[in-house]
Amino acid sequence: MADLTQLEQKAKKATELSGFPINLLDVRRSVEMLLNEVGRYGFFNEYTLHNFSHVEEMLTLAEWIIPENSRNALTSAESFILTLSIYFHDIGLLISRKEYEERNKNDIQEWSEKFLFNGIGGEDYKSRLSELPKDERERLIYQEFVRHHHGSRIKNWLEGVSIPNVSADENIVEEIQRLVGPLPIKLRRDIAKVCESHNLDDIDNIEKYGLAQPYGNSPEEEADLQYVAVILRTVDLLQISKSRAPSTLFRIISPSDPISQTEWHKQNAVTRVRKKTFIDQDGRADPNAPSDTIEVFAHFLHAEGFFWINRIPAIRRVAIGKIVFSN
Repeated sequence: MADLTQLEQKAKKATELSGFPINLLDVRRSVEMLLNEVGRYGFFNEYTLHNFSHVEEMLTLAEWIIPENSRNALTSAESFILTLSIYFHDIGLLISRKEYEERNKNDIQEWSEKFLFNGIGGEDYKSRLSELPKDERERLIYQEFVRHHHGSRIKNWLEGVSIPNVSADENIVEEIQRLVGPLPIKLRRDIAKVCESHNLDDIDNIEKYGLAQPYGNSPEEEADLQYVAVILRTVDLLQISKSRAPSTLFRIISPSDPISQTEWHKQNAVTRVRKKTFIDQDGRADPNAPSDTIEVFAHFLHAEGFFWINRIPAIRRVAIGKIVFSN
């Protein structure tokens, strides 16, 4: 097992408190195994990597995305919730063979017409899919159905409830419950809420994401859920790099799904994401001052990737001050 990040170490420290009674290392190992199953049965095998390396990159990003003074001020509860939400946020993509065989085709067809084939590019995507063999077409549509719902899937799995009209393998749900079941129900629900938030657009709702949610009697057992949700969304968005979309793997896989192709072109173009050294009013660099800009260095060989990364509104919301395209 790789060394734990500072965030994980603080989360592990939280498990010594009475309100956080789980084995963090066991959770980490189990999540790694579960995420490595994504794509095993032919689902999302054309997607950029969603295995545990994505989680590790997000944890590393969090180390410098969170300013040092804020990092020192993070409570045990905040470190714990952020770590677990990074671990769990993409597990909703996991599809077993059993789940696929028991899917409700009528609900999926209705969803496809309402969401997948509707709006800009919907008819073109439908036309491209119609050219594929029936089995491949149905598999691609189902994985898009799951991708659309993966935030709500992991939310409900963490809470231990079922989702109407969305299939789930009870063995996966039972394993998730084994990992988080010892936690108080309120804490589980809030971790689930934060996980789902990376798929929503409601982080400004402070009634939903409380600014001072207590889980015990001490200040260390209190969490600003809005801040945790913002950091989760930020590090997930910024985990765009060649390491997540290696060109060799792209050539081997040769994606036929247009959505997958665009994602690979976008992420394979990015060479580095880093914080920019602060520049004062006199134009002098001050490496000791908190940075207010994130730089994304990229070299685009495909127009799809360039236009896609520039029209993601959420990237602007996390305040990337400068995107540098190398030639």
